[in-house]
Amino acid sequence: MSDSKLYLLFKSLDKTELKDFNKFIQSPYFNTNEKLSTLFQYLVSENAAFKNGKPDKKNIYQYLFPNKPYKDLHCRQYLTTLSSMIEKFLETEHLQKEKHLLDHSLLEELIERNSEKLFNQTYQKTNPDTSIKNGQFYLNQFKREDIRNRFLTHFAQRKNRFIAQPDYTQTIQELDTFYLIYKLKYCCELLNYKTIGAVEQETILLDEILELLSKKNYSEIPAINIYYKILLTLTQPENESNFHELMSALKVSDHNFPQPETREMYIYAQNFCIRQINKGKTAYLNELLNIYKILLERKIILKNEELSPWDYKNIVVTALRSKDFNWANSFINTYKAYLPTKERENAYSYNLAKYHFYLNNYDSVLDLLQKVEYKDVFYSLDSKAMLMKTYYELRELELLYALMESFKTYLNRKKNLSEHHVKTYKNLIKITKKLTKLTNGDKKKAALIIEQINSTKPLADAGWLKEKAKTFLAVSISE
Repeated sequence: MSDSKLYLLFKSLDKTELKDFNKFIQSPYFNTNEKLSTLFQYLVSENAAFKNGKPDKKNIYQYLFPNKPYKDLHCRQYLTTLSSMIEKFLETEHLQKEKHLLDHSLLEELIERNSEKLFNQTYQKTNPDTSIKNGQFYLNQFKREDIRNRFLTHFAQRKNRFIAQPDYTQTIQELDTFYLIYKLKYCCELLNYKTIGAVEQETILLDEILELLSKKNYSEIPAINIYYKILLTLTQPENESNFHELMSALKVSDHNFPQPETREMYIYAQNFCIRQINKGKTAYLNELLNIYKILLERKIILKNEELSPWDYKNIVVTALRSKDFNWANSFINTYKAYLPTKERENAYSYNLAKYHFYLNNYDSVLDLLQKVEYKDVFYSLDSKAMLMKTYYELRELELLYALMESFKTYLNRKKNLSEHHVKTYKNLIKITKKLTKLTNGDKKKAALIIEQINSTKPLADAGWLKEKAKTFLAVSISE
């Protein structure tokens, strides 16, 4: 177990971290065994030191102890110790990022050392950054106040008098705020999972929390206000005003949170829109697109200045379904540069093909899909589905039937595909084939296909299928 653990720890370190760990392991404060530093240098320089995810122990031992017989236990001890050193390094690195943890540790230590003057000086310097006011901020505030109260109590016991009275009211207020934020946050997450996965878990004290928040206005605390609005979109999905109030709150206060948390908050708003769209309320396509525009404008959706290919694709589809074709074209070309380098051309060609499909430029679709490399299974599925639809639109039935057969073979052979995805695309193939058999007078058959589309789950491109079937309903028998 320790062998594979060392390999996984090594894999987790980037080039900069490997250099920093080298300094760490050479520091006599952290390490007094020179052989550990030698072992680390060997593992970094020799790619062959790991075989199938495990260190080559015999080669390692020979390098560390030339001309000595191999001792498995001795070698394992070195590997285990090096694993522990890397873990210690990661802990230290994390603490450097979380300054409040270091501040709190120092304050606690100064209490232990009975250093009143140093405590007061240090305490004054530990005021947190108030530009971020999420749950962690209030937890840090509570911890800071709690340490101060214990400091005052500690020195009162030593000197038989209070330097100043502990402010328990403030401490309790910070604790209550922290609790409410995280309680709301986890209730939102749990209810969201219930909507997408039929998870049956009790949301303890949810009714009591909702009653409390309905009686007291917490709008001055953005985190409570926003998570409360999110919760209402989940508990009262029929009340659309909750969504609009949530969006108003986010627009005013989303700068109060770290980027990943802000993104999560907007995802709840997006999910509400998607649920409404699935109910047939297509006006929410524009709401969803507006959310994406906010995320792009404020760079909330970017991670390390990169845009995920899946977000890129979802934005394009939303814009096209909203019929905002000019914006979609501009987005596809502008944000191509933000895609990860390895996936850039693939994602660009696929989404530009999607754009041309919506504009009925089917020859352009065919040209662009030839440029899509099917390394990613989901690009492959979506591209094959789009190619099927393109052949249908062009009435290239021989090509369409051939593609359908090869597509079915692909679905049967791909062992890493879930049963859900296999059914989704097999149903698309089956219903598309039925559409190809319709003629201008087949109103009854078209109506039956529409009923089948409505009742078939799961099904890819149900909207397109229904649109094609409805064209036969509009054709008169005389034609």
